[in-house]
Amino acid sequence: MHVHRAGGVIISSMPETSPHIFLQGLVVESLIGVYPQERHAPQPLSIDVAVGLPSTAAFLSDNFQDTVDYAAVADLIRQEAAAQRFQLLERMAHHLCQAIVTRFQAPWVRISIVKPGIVPGAQAVGVSYLFRAPAG
Repeated sequence: MHVHRAGGVIISSMPETSPHIFLQGLVVESLIGVYPQERHAPQPLSIDVAVGLPSTAAFLSDNFQDTVDYAAVADLIRQEAAAQRFQLLERMAHHLCQAIVTRFQAPWVRISIVKPGIVPGAQAVGVSYLFRAPAG
């Protein structure tokens, strides 16, 4: 576990315990799939994402500029999901995490992507992924 100080407050860099924002059930449309029948039209996906905060300043300041904007994260995910073409949910998860870390200087991102109605007898399939920003 890594622990560091941010704005005088000790925070953990472990995703389970460090301060973060999250979005649950963000519905996006994307052309994604391995099989040709999956790639004819955009499919709905449900995304849960947690974004590690680069500092804890907003907890003390109550200033919007000191946090990561939920709406901006949602917009980025929607834009990337619509613009990119992936075969695998795994690759999409990695791409979205990289984009979020880059745009918002997040130390980590945890994402789950759910694709409903693909496997007979199952409500949905999906992937979960934890991405840490490169050190440095």
